[in-house]
Amino acid sequence: PLSISYAPVLAGQAAGGISASISVAPAGLELTQQAVLGPVFQVLVGGGTSGQDYLVTVLADVVIGGITVRVEGEVRVKVQAVG
Repeated sequence: PLSISYAPVLAGQAAGGISASISVAPAGLELTQQAVLGPVFQVLVGGGTSGQDYLVTVLADVVIGGITVRVEGEVRVKVQAVG
């Protein structure tokens, strides 16, 4: 899984709620599963084109003490042929 932590934003506080959207550019890589595990977003991807670079972007709204904070994280992925 690809992991993006938002722990620095929490600064030791508990999150009151989290909503996220995930995008991939360019098109072709599939988001197969996503989860929030503590202060980490985990994203599973599949497919894509061998040798192609992709950018996975997570935009999340995290509620901390009644205030909504926007968090953005990016992970670059290069698809390699398996075999």
